[in-house]
Amino acid sequence: MGEYTDVLMALMMQESGGRGSDPMQASESLCGSVGCIEDPERSIKQGVSYFANTLERANGDVKLALQSYNFGLGFIDFVMDRGGEYTQELAIEFSSKKYDELKHTGEYNCIREEAEQYGACYGDIYYVDAVLSYYESDENLLAS
Repeated sequence: MGEYTDVLMALMMQESGGRGSDPMQASESLCGSVGCIEDPERSIKQGVSYFANTLERANGDVKLALQSYNFGLGFIDFVMDRGGEYTQELAIEFSSKKYDELKHTGEYNCIREEAEQYGACYGDIYYVDAVLSYYESDENLLAS
């Protein structure tokens, strides 16, 4: 994952600013719920492993892998069924669909005010842009 170090650092900055006992916010990918990781080193190992898995399943599409880090692996299948390439529109469509399915749980609300107009309150529809705002390295790595 060496060539993706800067992407992973940007991801961690978005998740936690690099702080806390779970700086990669990787608990959900490990145990299915928030808060099971309480060791930064374990968090980083889990986060890197999960990102590597998403990147492989996304056929190397970094943007798709990043959004899937936020939405979960189901987003990759959703995108593959719709042309196979990450787009902001697909992120909005997926988020809206998942929110419709899960809003009755009361566990989801819009992270960003801009998402409300789409009813896209599952995860962060602007996650890729948010992560990449911390990324200053090789733009070729982001080309799908």
